[in-house]
Amino acid sequence: MPQLALSPVTSRTLFGAALLVLACAFVSPPVLAAKKGEGKSTFKRQSNRIKIQNTRSSSEETSVERDKRLSRECRGRPNSGACLGYARP
Repeated sequence: MPQLALSPVTSRTLFGAALLVLACAFVSPPVLAAKKGEGKSTFKRQSNRIKIQNTRSSSEETSVERDKRLSRECRGRPNSGACLGYARP
């Protein structure tokens, strides 16, 4: 295969053209993506999700009752697991 002999000016020109092509390839997608949405009006899409509020059943203990029960049951036990913060040494 014969090699092409390029002058320094030609090689710099080709190198500059290659850099320009690469720069355009990396810059163009974000610029084009920004321009696509300019003509359209933006609106907030409503969610079709239903919000469910959790209600406690009447048979469940309240948080105050739970605190009292844990402090009573965790006396003398290691301060870990369910007794974390309720155990007294």
